[in-house]
Amino acid sequence: MISIRFQGCPLPVISVCFRSRHVAVVDRIARLVRVAGLALGLLLPGPSHATAQSDPSGSWVTWQSEHFRVHIRAELSHLAQEVIDEAERAHTLLATELVPPRGTIDLSVFDNVDFSNGAATVFPSNRLQVFLPQPATDAALSFYDEWLRVVLVHELAHLFHLDRSRGVWRGLQYVFGRAPWLFPNAYRTSWVKEGVATYYESRFTAAGRVRGAFQTQLLTASESAGRWPASEDATLVAPKWPGGQRTYAWGGRFFEHQTQMNGDSVVPNFFERSAAKLWPLTVASPLQEAGAASVNEGWDSLEQAVSAPDRLSQADILVRGLRAPPNPRMSPDGSQYAYVREDGKRDVAVVVRSLEGPEWRSHRANGGVRLNWDVQDMVIAQYQYLNAVTIRSRLYRWGDSGWHLIPNTERLTEPFRLPDGDIGAIDISDGHRRPVIVDPSGEHGALAVPVDADWTQLANRGDWFSGVALKEGRRWLYVWRDGWHTVPARVPFGEALISDPVWSLDGDAVLFVSEATGLPQVYRYDRVRASVRRITNEPFGAREPQMLTDGGLLFTTTFFDGMAIGHLRAHQLIDVPVAMSSPAPIAEAPSASSQVGDGFNPWPALVPRYWNPILHVAHETGTFFGAFTSSSDAIGRNSYFASLSVAPNRGRFEGILYAAHQRWKGAVVDAALRQSWAGLNLRTSNGAIVPIGEREREASLGTTFRKRWWRNGYAIRFAGGLAETSYFDELADGARFFDSPTFATATASATIFHRERPALSISAENGFQLDGLYRVRRSLSDADWSYEVRGALSGYLALGLPGFAHWVVAARSSIGATGGSVPASLSIGGASGDIFALAPGVVLGAGRRAFAMRGYPRVGGYDRAWVNVFELRIPLANVAKGTWYLPIVLDRVSATAFYEIGAGRFSGEQRQNWLQSAGVELVLDLGVLYDVPTRLRLGLAIPLADANGVSRGDTRSYLSFGASF
Repeated sequence: MISIRFQGCPLPVISVCFRSRHVAVVDRIARLVRVAGLALGLLLPGPSHATAQSDPSGSWVTWQSEHFRVHIRAELSHLAQEVIDEAERAHTLLATELVPPRGTIDLSVFDNVDFSNGAATVFPSNRLQVFLPQPATDAALSFYDEWLRVVLVHELAHLFHLDRSRGVWRGLQYVFGRAPWLFPNAYRTSWVKEGVATYYESRFTAAGRVRGAFQTQLLTASESAGRWPASEDATLVAPKWPGGQRTYAWGGRFFEHQTQMNGDSVVPNFFERSAAKLWPLTVASPLQEAGAASVNEGWDSLEQAVSAPDRLSQADILVRGLRAPPNPRMSPDGSQYAYVREDGKRDVAVVVRSLEGPEWRSHRANGGVRLNWDVQDMVIAQYQYLNAVTIRSRLYRWGDSGWHLIPNTERLTEPFRLPDGDIGAIDISDGHRRPVIVDPSGEHGALAVPVDADWTQLANRGDWFSGVALKEGRRWLYVWRDGWHTVPARVPFGEALISDPVWSLDGDAVLFVSEATGLPQVYRYDRVRASVRRITNEPFGAREPQMLTDGGLLFTTTFFDGMAIGHLRAHQLIDVPVAMSSPAPIAEAPSASSQVGDGFNPWPALVPRYWNPILHVAHETGTFFGAFTSSSDAIGRNSYFASLSVAPNRGRFEGILYAAHQRWKGAVVDAALRQSWAGLNLRTSNGAIVPIGEREREASLGTTFRKRWWRNGYAIRFAGGLAETSYFDELADGARFFDSPTFATATASATIFHRERPALSISAENGFQLDGLYRVRRSLSDADWSYEVRGALSGYLALGLPGFAHWVVAARSSIGATGGSVPASLSIGGASGDIFALAPGVVLGAGRRAFAMRGYPRVGGYDRAWVNVFELRIPLANVAKGTWYLPIVLDRVSATAFYEIGAGRFSGEQRQNWLQSAGVELVLDLGVLYDVPTRLRLGLAIPLADANGVSRGDTRSYLSFGASF
């Protein structure tokens, strides 16, 4: 599918996808599926950090409205009408400027993760996914009026953009259907796709990122430091700060700036012009034809419109170079502070240190970390997997007794201290945010608050509370006294974002953050005088304030190289009175007509909507012509791939039918039928070469069980099937001359892993992966049988040596054996890697190899094999630069030195065949078509022993894709 993320979530990979490389039918199907989904690879990137993964389990209901089929879990049906109202509102507004996407749109609503996200796809049909949790404290996303409103406008804008096809593209779609590579607007770089959607999310809501101050912080910091990126640098592929945020910040501001200069018609006209361009990568010419400046001129004009501050901060910078908000929190006695360290080089950690001294202690953490003190202990909210598809925020306590999970705290975040030993938190169930009280055992109940609203954050001091609530589409600061029946103070502060409430040490005032000046600054609300005064004037903004015992202030700011923690002393704070004003409430979405069905209806989305031609030339065996198609339902429960091709001159056919079903959170069932033909050459006893046709038939049924934690996981697969191979003499008009028996096969395979993968890393770190397989095959017609056993253990150790990322020592040990009356064959040699789809039906790379040795060609015939590989992986440069002339981004550059030693025994022999090789690789992490992450390895290997037809000292060069292991 073509997938566009609403926001790149700062999370590790959500699910481990296990595929047995050793079951031929699954491997062949996977290759064809990769080709069928070429547009996913060519047009849009798969995120380096995972986006939200759907959970199709449970009971679902389908609702129908004028333009949408809304799929939602039965227990969330009370939200369906609100979703429909907001979706129809977004469709109506976008249709005033843009040509609507074709057909009914499938909109699926998920609540299986506790972070915010959305996705859009035009393949195989127009579809949207929305994840319910609100991004209330996400600096990049937190300025919204209603979460459903802003995410639906953004994602629906993608469909209006990408579905639009004109000219030759529309003609090809009439022939081939909704083939993924026939959507011209999808070829544009990510800052265009995300930029126009970010522009519309702000144009058709009362908030949005273009209006928010976080983008202003990013642009201002880059301009001030002389680090303004080129347009080709604004991609999703490079994790260098600010990573994928460039596509939203620079892209959104670019199109907003163009409409300010040239009128609102620029974006609609750009959609129309680009939808007809034969060369789909071009951006400059359709922009100019739409009445805007060219890319270079517009990019320079945007830079000139961004004003660098005329002053420098007087704050002491305690920590900088962070990739996520550090959420600093002072201890109750004021002697130390804690913060979240996420610098991209090391694993995420909670760190405790003094203002002037070194780090005292730290503890590794997951993602989505929010923290606070409870006397001397800390209470920390962080994400954790419950299963392969469910991620929940849970509370942990960290103190002298260690790091412990607080039971019964799923879906709780934003902890804050309460009197009497309890703690408070925000319950984020079903898309809402409700304050709760949590006792030491983890039991929790509702906390009394003055208004019914979505509460983003709360703070407490004694019997006084303060909090920020989202009500009527605006954020309000409330201050009230617990247990007193008085009207709470509601601080009106215009339409700007309000966040981060915290009490002053004397309890007479609440500090909070507002974006009223265009940059976030810290304000002080005096609860006695009911007045507001601004106390910071930081050139790059100030968030997350913490008052110090000496009257100073800790805060978070943003620089060109990341987020930072600053320290202002008391005399450096300002005192500027500010007038308060009440914002106008936003309008509710008009009610839209809808009707609900009896349950989930998967069939409209499963109908085939495209076909792709196949040409397979098997020489004398036949030239096969055919097509393939695929689809899945709207929630990802059912999917299939089907292909059929025929060789008319030989009366032969080949095809695949593959289907998968995932009704459960941790299991997938799949089934496949396959018939394929291949041409072989057989050498006879007199040396003549005879062309032979090989026909393989296979049927398989398998189940994969998955479990995931944050850095750990496993997958176990059980599969069974039938397979037979027949051979035909092509010189005798294709007469069959040999049939192998029909074999029944059973396979069990498993993967277990534990590893770290910081954002800037060049390799898995500080962990291992254990792979194992057992396969048995038995003839249905006689006593022939065989077995195959394989195992591999990979290990990774990070070294704290200089570089933008850790150096890594990696090792892998593989062993395998086969036996029985008709044993299978093991192969040793060749380079291992991934398969890269260059074009429809054109793939590069040899794929994964169990016993790779880069100094030797691949040779089969072994019944015993083992290979040990040792690598030193060295970071060289974090480039993160694109080129305007080639659609390629050079991301990270690293080098690998390796040594390999292995041995194998040929079937029927007793002696071991020893192999050794060494070499080096230059590793390039690239963004192909700007946004498709691709690892390219250019290697030079030297065999150190005579084996497999290679002499010692011969030099072998190779090119491979992906990691070696």
